Amino acid sequence: MQPSDAEAGQRGKRMFGRLLGTLKTFQSEAEQATDRERKRQRRERELHERLHKERAEAHGDSRESRRHRNSAGDQADDHSNPQPSPEMACQGYKKTRTQPHLYYRRASAIPSTSNRDSRIDRAHEMETD
Repeated sequence: MQPSDAEAGQRGKRMFGRLLGTLKTFQSEAEQATDRERKRQRRERELHERLHKERAEAHGDSRESRRHRNSAGDQADDHSNPQPSPEMACQGYKKTRTQPHLYYRRASAIPSTSNRDSRIDRAHEMETD
């Protein structure tokens, strides 16, 4: 049984209408996706710029504080890592085997820590008495 020409024409129009509807749906979804993508990219760019600005401020602050410390002429504590020199081994510093060599002093060799240790020992003695 063959459909008549009128029925075939109506069927073709329905199929074409569905095809156009599907294409419009895909087109609108694609536009929404590109809008979301643009918004996401804008947010990422803003976050990146803010992070870059904060890092620059923090880096500038640390430079300023270093510059201020150096200009104030503060001297390093006994237990900090001084600049390496050949005579450090003679001054009670130990040298590591790693590259670059690091120089350090044992805690018992630093007067401030030995005082602290003796105070702790005295406190323990007082508690046990």
